[in-house]
Amino acid sequence: MSKPSPSISALKIWLTGVFLGPVFFGLGFVFYDIVNQNEIVFTGFTDLSLTWGFMILYGGIFSLPSMLLLWFILSILSRFEPRQPVFLTTIFFTTLMLTVAPLYVFMGGGGIALAYLGAIWAGVYWAIYRPTALEISDTEEPLDAHL
Repeated sequence: MSKPSPSISALKIWLTGVFLGPVFFGLGFVFYDIVNQNEIVFTGFTDLSLTWGFMILYGGIFSLPSMLLLWFILSILSRFEPRQPVFLTTIFFTTLMLTVAPLYVFMGGGGIALAYLGAIWAGVYWAIYRPTALEISDTEEPLDAHL
């Protein structure tokens, strides 16, 4: 885990939720149609792209207060520098509340909340975790030294 910048991390998490949430919701909707109706109700690519665009537009606008609150919480956490389990637990609980509570109040559905929560947690993973860099060998060492 690396120390994330609060503003960049909040922006990454928010953008992932805004753009990937509708994709996860669409995939869940298709999976639900296959399991329950044994067919896919698909009206065409233009309707799908228009719906996805509206979900991104409205999701981006209505989730701005949640992004600002997440940025505030991340900035508080970066000042106190908690240990990794406390930091991750706080971030996951915060994103759970900031995602599920508004979607239950305004949309009344659990499926869309789970889709967006999955996208948000993918954003948390993208913002916080980075692959460990390979060990950099000495520049004086020849390229075939380890062969």
